[in-house]
Amino acid sequence: EDDRIVVDGRYLVYKGRPDERFLMKGIAFPDPLPDEDKEMDPTPGYIAILRQLRNDLGMTELNTIRMYVLDPTIRTIDYAEFFNVAAELGFYVLIPLTAAGGAGVLSRDKPAPKCYNHKLFNYGKQVIDEFGSYPNVLGGVLANEVMNSLISWTAAPCILAYARDLKRYMRMANKETLPLFYTAQHDGIGAQLSPAEAMRMTVDYMTCADDTTTDPEEAASIDVFGINIESWCSWTQKFEKNEDGSIGTYLDLYNAMNDANIPLVFSELGCSLQLYNKDNGLPKGARDWSQLTAILGEENGMVDEWSGFSAYAYDGPTYFQMMSGGPWDGVNVLKPKQDIINFG
Repeated sequence: EDDRIVVDGRYLVYKGRPDERFLMKGIAFPDPLPDEDKEMDPTPGYIAILRQLRNDLGMTELNTIRMYVLDPTIRTIDYAEFFNVAAELGFYVLIPLTAAGGAGVLSRDKPAPKCYNHKLFNYGKQVIDEFGSYPNVLGGVLANEVMNSLISWTAAPCILAYARDLKRYMRMANKETLPLFYTAQHDGIGAQLSPAEAMRMTVDYMTCADDTTTDPEEAASIDVFGINIESWCSWTQKFEKNEDGSIGTYLDLYNAMNDANIPLVFSELGCSLQLYNKDNGLPKGARDWSQLTAILGEENGMVDEWSGFSAYAYDGPTYFQMMSGGPWDGVNVLKPKQDIINFG
């Protein structure tokens, strides 16, 4: 039975069981060590984290990890055991198709077509060749938080061109089709658009395929839209209302996005601990993750439209860390904080 995840209209489904939806329940994985240590093999440390999450912390519902750094050009590192152990433990892996430097850069600072070049296309092909064949690869992230201002919107066509070219490459090379994600920052655009309106505009643009395309599998469009969201910053937050009484951020998004034509996920989820329960007299230092009920529960209907989340983050920026003892050293697992206990 084929357990690969594929896109079926507005949902993620199992390829071998197309009537069964896949709901992403994930966590952001730590990056490997900085460039000066990039020849160090991070896979034993990654495997230790996977086993910690599943076995030591008993996170039986967790089924996805999101990776932000995965360099296919470092030939000294073999990721086969990592992907295989992840599969054995029941984890899918969301992988990046760009990088912060070198050939993998899609620059938000350059307008199209300068933001996309042949080096990036070759980099994407390498990622697909190296990692795309593992059946537990959930998809590839074409770009993350590129259109963060009106100026950076001039780079948007580069993401669609990159999607088109990678789809064409996968088809011509007879490879398994990898769902292609774009992940956006949940933010408005100046005074013109609210965050929910900006997200709707973004998904509409990213799925507006070229009418001249004869094969939908080679369309210049994304397959899955992700939103990196920090809202839900209080124990008193509700789906319907924010703490200040305004319309709930999640309800606003639900209303704006509820007839999008591709799967929607929260590709980063979680308020900054610096802002959580700020100025309301309630305890600080750990999130309660009650938004998971809003996303996955059936009470408000959000689960009918959305396909899950990736919590932010196992390790990373100080005010988002779910574990203590970081930054991660590339080898040893970190210690759980109350934040990840509440999450689990």
